[in-house]
Amino acid sequence: MTLEPDGARDSWRESARAVNVALVRRAAVTLALAALVIVVGAAIAGGVHGAVGAVIGVAIVALFFGLDVLVFTRAGAGPRTALAVVVLYVAKLIGFGFLILAVQALVDFNHRSFVLAVIIETAVAAVAAVVVFTRMQVQYVEP
Repeated sequence: MTLEPDGARDSWRESARAVNVALVRRAAVTLALAALVIVVGAAIAGGVHGAVGAVIGVAIVALFFGLDVLVFTRAGAGPRTALAVVVLYVAKLIGFGFLILAVQALVDFNHRSFVLAVIIETAVAAVAAVVVFTRMQVQYVEP
């Protein structure tokens, strides 16, 4: 049984990190372009209030999905990471509900634009997350 020297393992990690960073950047650009189209469309359809609703919706979705990517890329793979992602998901759902209630009471915006922005950006973010997480290179076993 041959063991890889530390240099080869470090080289793989650097290569995997470069691939993962490129995947996340590509997904972020896709989400930003989708957000731009959503906000411009909402501004055309609903004026300033429509744009504000869309910006709030897009920002919430970006925060919601961005935290998963951040946790997964920082922590690596393993049972603790999976548990952290599940706990984070539940916490985000609760926080998301409170955030919507707070924003609704504090900011005057077009609710239809907000809902459409959340639905569309969530669909784009979900597809981007599936692409990133299925192509991400993660070392599951530490040699």
